[in-house]
Amino acid sequence: MSKTETNNLNANKKKKVSRIVLFLFLILVCYFLFSFFMDLGSHFIVAFLTVLFIFLFLSGLILKGKALFSRFKIRTISPKINSKSSDRKKEEYYDFKRQQINLDFDYTKKIIRKCPNCGIVLPSFAKKCPNCGYEF
Repeated sequence: MSKTETNNLNANKKKKVSRIVLFLFLILVCYFLFSFFMDLGSHFIVAFLTVLFIFLFLSGLILKGKALFSRFKIRTISPKINSKSSDRKKEEYYDFKRQQINLDFDYTKKIIRKCPNCGIVLPSFAKKCPNCGYEF
């Protein structure tokens, strides 16, 4: 084995040992936390579920060996333009991104309508006003 391979193996063993030690320390902390909650007079279920949540959350971080928010990466959308492309293609892309979106539109059918005789608001499918008897 080469020197780098042995260093990698030693580093992996150290990581495993440190994770096991942290896991055992976490179990000990959870035990004392549970006993602390019980001494305060908390209900058994509340204390148990609180300690269980803390244990599962922290043990997941320890056993995976990752940072808290390592899964959440900010992704940026960048245009996929070949290195041979001209400045004109870049300008077209950015002009497309700056384009205004038109939100002016009309609904094809109104949901409600107002009685012209008495002014009561009715659904659009009503054929006769129940207040004044006006027929649509």
